[in-house]
Amino acid sequence: LLAHPSPTAPVALTTDASDYAVGAVCEQWVGGAWQPLAFFSRKLRDNERKYSTFDRELLGLFLATRHFRFLLEGRRFTAFVDHKPLTFAMAKSSEPWSGRQQRQLSAISEYTTDIQHVAGKDNFVADCLSRAVTGSVHLGLDYAAMAEDQTADSEVQAYRTAPTALLMKDVAFHTANTTLLCDVSTGQPRPMVPAGWRRKVFDAIHGLSHPGVKASTKLVGAKFVWPGLRRDVRAWAAACVACQRAKVIRHTKAPLAHFKVPERRFDHVNVDLVGPLPPSRGYTYLLTMVDRTTRWPEAVPLSSITSAEVARAFIMAWVSRYGTPSDLSSDRGPQFTSELWTAVAEVLGVKVHRTTAYNPQSNGLCERFHRDMKAALRASLTDNNWADRLPWVMLGLRSAPKEDLQTSSAELVYGQPLRVPGEFLPDATAPWSVSSHRAVSRRIADAFVPIPTSHHGLPQSYVPKDLPSAKYVFIRHDGHRTPLQPPYDGPFRVLAGGSKNFVVDMGGRPERVAIDRLKPAHRDIGEPLQLAQAPRRGRPPATASAPALAPGTVPTPPLALCPSPVKRSRYGRLVRPPVR
Repeated sequence: LLAHPSPTAPVALTTDASDYAVGAVCEQWVGGAWQPLAFFSRKLRDNERKYSTFDRELLGLFLATRHFRFLLEGRRFTAFVDHKPLTFAMAKSSEPWSGRQQRQLSAISEYTTDIQHVAGKDNFVADCLSRAVTGSVHLGLDYAAMAEDQTADSEVQAYRTAPTALLMKDVAFHTANTTLLCDVSTGQPRPMVPAGWRRKVFDAIHGLSHPGVKASTKLVGAKFVWPGLRRDVRAWAAACVACQRAKVIRHTKAPLAHFKVPERRFDHVNVDLVGPLPPSRGYTYLLTMVDRTTRWPEAVPLSSITSAEVARAFIMAWVSRYGTPSDLSSDRGPQFTSELWTAVAEVLGVKVHRTTAYNPQSNGLCERFHRDMKAALRASLTDNNWADRLPWVMLGLRSAPKEDLQTSSAELVYGQPLRVPGEFLPDATAPWSVSSHRAVSRRIADAFVPIPTSHHGLPQSYVPKDLPSAKYVFIRHDGHRTPLQPPYDGPFRVLAGGSKNFVVDMGGRPERVAIDRLKPAHRDIGEPLQLAQAPRRGRPPATASAPALAPGTVPTPPLALCPSPVKRSRYGRLVRPPVR
């Protein structure tokens, strides 16, 4: 026992189970804090590892109760588990339990029926005891074996008489009961490392804290010596996969590219979603659309962002007013990657361009419009009723002159400025007629030259010199990261390169990744490169196996084998049953 049990102190038993073992801690409440009395851990047998999560958690509580019975008998205590369904096991009226589950629940109920839930992040003691044993223990070097290899290494023996700045001498190592050939010119014995031991020496020193190239060279050079030490240490430190995955030296920043501006108005539209916003008249989202030629914006309030709702808003607010575009750019949101949105684009004859993941710069036209729209709403709102203020904000944004266009979006669309509230001077132009207006509009349209977007404050670009020719890369993890999660995932194999994005093999699936998220993977020539496991996304597609046919039976087409109803999610994606 770690402490003397108090007969009046409250007692708690906390358990946890993993795929490999179960762990528990018995504690008592003393002095305003939980004081551990004893720990328990046991490896799961082969048949127990096949149990479900509920059965493993139940087994852990059963084994811990039986192990600590000398502390728990005759006392009230609370059992804490991080598997919530187990807390309802005692209160269930029905008994759909197996014989093993009934026996374990019955044995636990002899001690307590108070089973409460604790969050997994707070159950760190029992969780640690249920972990599998790791192999990350750094063992010392076997200097006796190194001494034997020194005598057999001709390169090491040649340094005994070679005219160098090193002062070689046999030094006795009493801990290993052996003698090593060392350099004593620095005042500290530095063993001359044979060829077969050099990588082991580097791994033993570099693996402690994974220092940089210069620090690793100094650390290894201060304790050992061999020909070409600096060259070897630099190469091994640069090729350390753990260092490349966990350290950020400098982020890749590709130079900005130019989009080709279409010559026809409303020929290329960029779409995006904004939200969730504070509720206003039942709306919490905005569908934004911007024409690439005239920069004409549209913003449609939405109550939900299902694929059907977004597609309906796009057709009503854009297609019905400005016609069908030939190209459409969007991000990878589920609304724009759903089968419904793809089907609508095919029906309309629109070519869809999707940005790469975590690269909003590819849809910069919409992102820049969002910045102006949100700033205008924030400046003009006195409450959260943004839906009533949105039309006035849109009128101002469409009428405002743009520096790169030298005019406003409204003037490029309608041929004249829009009348805004506050104008009081009458229009002094000539009387308006249909024929003259048609002639002027046609002449202006024929002379129209599209103007590309301008770049304000170009950021400094940086692309590693070996990235264009890299065969393997690390991908920056731009999603949510825990404090100790490495900033890079990988390495992954490169299928195709490019100036703005790469095609990377993500677990057998080609994935297009922006170059700004990549850094080249340096590999050790003498060591195999262990590729990373790509994250799972969704379920694998269900494949129906053909039934066995009797001799002489004509096979039926696959679609007629087992017709199943098509189910779609609220975003329009096809829902497939899991593969068992």
